Order: sequence, then C-alpha cells, then structure tokens
Amino acid sequence: MNKFMDILFVVRKKNYDLVNDVLEKNIFNRYGFFLCSLKIFSNIYVYSDTQFLNKLLNDKFDHIIIDCKCFSKETNNELSKKIKILNLKVSILSYIDEQSKFINLLKIIIHYNLKSQIKNIFVMNVFEKNSKTSKFFSKKTGIKIVSTHYGTGGSSVLYDMTKQAYHFNYKKKADPQINSIFYSGSISNRDKRNSRIHYIQDLSKLNIPNKRIIFFDQKNQELLRLSDSDYIYETLNSEINIVLPGQFDNITYRFYEVNILNKFYLIDKHFLGMSISKLYKNLNDFVFHNINDLKSKINFYLNNPDKRLLVQTQQQFTFRNFYNISTHGKQIRNYFK
Repeated sequence: MNKFMDILFVVRKKNYDLVNDVLEKNIFNRYGFFLCSLKIFSNIYVYSDTQFLNKLLNDKFDHIIIDCKCFSKETNNELSKKIKILNLKVSILSYIDEQSKFINLLKIIIHYNLKSQIKNIFVMNVFEKNSKTSKFFSKKTGIKIVSTHYGTGGSSVLYDMTKQAYHFNYKKKADPQINSIFYSGSISNRDKRNSRIHYIQDLSKLNIPNKRIIFFDQKNQELLRLSDSDYIYETLNSEINIVLPGQFDNITYRFYEVNILNKFYLIDKHFLGMSISKLYKNLNDFVFHNINDLKSKINFYLNNPDKRLLVQTQQQFTFRNFYNISTHGKQIRNYFK
C-alpha cells in the first residue's frame, strides 16, 4: 500500500481561506475537485505566497503545488529563486490554457530555467485547439500538462470524503415555483469579446412563461446577485438550465454546478472547443449553436419532458464517469511519483 504523501499547496494570500475551507470544512469551492482528489493520496498543507517566500522550508514535503496566480511581474523573480533552491518536486495549478495566459506561464518557466524543477502543470480548462501545442511543449521540456477540473463558484456545496457524496446547503421555499428556464451570471465589459452578453440579452426578450434570467455587473451585483442558497434552489427548481461560456469562451463554474446538482442543461457551442466535450456522445441533443437553435431546443424540451429526462440521464452518465474524485485522485497520483 502506498504511503500518504505530504504536499504543500501555495496560493495567493487572498485565496488562503478558500483552500482552508476545502481542507477543514469540506466546502466544495473552486479548489474543491482538485484538492479533494489530492486528499485521496496525500496530506495537504497550505501556505500563502508570502509565507512560502519568507519561511525556511524543511524537508517534510514530498511535493509543492503553486497556484499560477502567485506568479506576477512583482513576484516572478523571488518565486523562481525559491523554486530553484528547493530540492523538491514542484507542480503548477493553472485555471485555463487560454493561449495568451498559458503562454505567459510557459515563458516564465523557460526564462527562469525552471524546467528541471517543475514536473507538471495541472490545467482546469483545457482547450482542444491547444492540445498540439501542449504536447510539443511537454516533449521539449519534459513537463507534463495534466487535465483537471473546477469545483463550484460558491460555498454552499459540501463534499463528504468518507461517503463520497455531495451535500447542498439551501433553504427550501414553502410554495416553490418551477422555472421554465433559468440562468444567473455576471456580465462586464470584458464579456463583449464573447457571445455571453448577446445570449443574455436575447434570453431576456424570450416570451416564455416562468423564465428566470438574472445578470449583474460589479455595480449592481450586491443588489441582483443571488445568494449561494437561492442559486442552488433556483437551479434545482428549473426545467431547463442555461450554461454560457466564460470570458475566454471557456467552461465556467456553472457547468459543474448544474451537473453536480443533477439537472438538465443546454450549453452553447463553445463547449465543443473544450477537450472534455469529446467524452460526450450526444452533444447535438444539448449544445446550441445560435439563438434560434437555443429557442428551438428550449421549446422542444419544455414540450417533451420525457426526451429531456433521457438526455439529462445521458449527461449525468458521462459527467459522473470523468468527474469522479476517487478515480481522478488515483489518476493524478501517478504524476507525483
């Protein structure tokens, strides 16, 4: 039987509590899936980037994982020096392999000659179009690029490691209303670069009874944004959940949230550009390509609940196969040898 490893996880100071919430309170936030997968085979310790740079580390750690957001113009030099003087294996956690952000990270590795120290880059959002670039980089540097996944964007989902089960903290309403369609998310000036803002505008105009479309920006989010509890409640009480892309046309937390809650969803065409889409066999049943296609699918599934349930079952079957903490933990364990 393999002994448990001791892994140090380094994050920006402002995210320190988020990591501790997963480790100590079982809160399944953005780090939830990755950290819970690590817990299958390791004891995890957490330092802020400041602690990591200022503390004298002993040899008790088998591996160090650094959140890529710790790297910046102000910290690159210090972080790189610290990594090079440590006689330990290092991995990096990256949120997305969006071309410019991922290339910047790779430039840091090459510029500071960190190829021999860094063993893996774990990526939460893997684009299919970048697979060749990733393979070329791995071949040249020996650094493995490994796919992993987001957790959720809130704090109302818990994960019980012993029972391997999710728990949802939300308040039920005495007289619930079922939403026909539901979407909730933020928009900003950055979203003008992708299709999300256009879909939201068109969804708001749809003449469909009991629809619930909520969007907000930094100015009005305190007024309009749902609490974590209400967000879970509305998602669970909706016949169709709409899932839209992130600012880089990437997968968002909402994709994972709706799936964890075991609800039916329609997702836009940018999902096809993500590597995990290749795992689904029935993409045409729930991926929409434009607003007319979305309208057509909404009308079809509202009028055919049996078909909706069938597709939902297929969605869940595929999702549960790859989004499995125990299985994923065993898979990524091989990258820490």
